[in-house]
Order: sequence, then structure tokens, then C-alpha cells
Amino acid sequence: NVPNTPCVFLGCLDPEKFKDFKLVKRTQLSHNVAKFKFALPTPTSVLGLPIGQHISCRGKDSLNEDVVKPYTPTTLDSDVGYFELVIKMYPQGRMSQHFQVMCEGDYLAVKGPK
Repeated sequence: NVPNTPCVFLGCLDPEKFKDFKLVKRTQLSHNVAKFKFALPTPTSVLGLPIGQHISCRGKDSLNEDVVKPYTPTTLDSDVGYFELVIKMYPQGRMSQHFQVMCEGDYLAVKGPK
């Protein structure tokens, strides 16, 4: 990376450690599907996820235990400054429980590409 321009060329992801991304918009699409828009560190940052790859997202289930699950963003690296996930939330899904309670301003731990 170039100093003072984090994530611009190489992407914001780290395959070894989780990084936190802020939820800036949550849009309910149906009774159990929502679109989550997460901000990248700068308006010109790219996620850095090669096509066909996915990210690992970490959250807490209803018992406050860590859960990690892979997801594929619905955005591309041509969408700079943010990435989006469209999530179908299942009643018994452990990671679904995390997304169900996420509010704008919350953070999601992400690592990848995977």
C-alpha cells in the first residue's frame, strides 16, 4: 500500500486477520432478506476480492458465541468506498441471528479473500 492511501490498490481485505467494517445502510428487501452496505476506510478504497472468491464474516449467535460464515458480496471492486451483502436470515441460522440484530453504525468483522 501507498502511505496515506489505505486499501486503494491492494484492497482492504486481510486473509489472515479480521477487520471491522461499519454498517452504513440496512435495507429490508423482504420479511427475511436484507441488504447490508458497509463502508470501506476511504471513499476511494476497494474491497480487493477477486471474482469467484468470498469473505469470511464473524458475528455472535443468540448464545453470544462466535460464528464464522462465508459470504459473497454483491458488489465489485468497481464499486469503490463500500461493499454490500444481501443476506437471507433463517430462524435457526446462527449467523442469521447476528445479522438480524445489526443496526446502522454497528461493525462486522471480515477477513478474506478465501
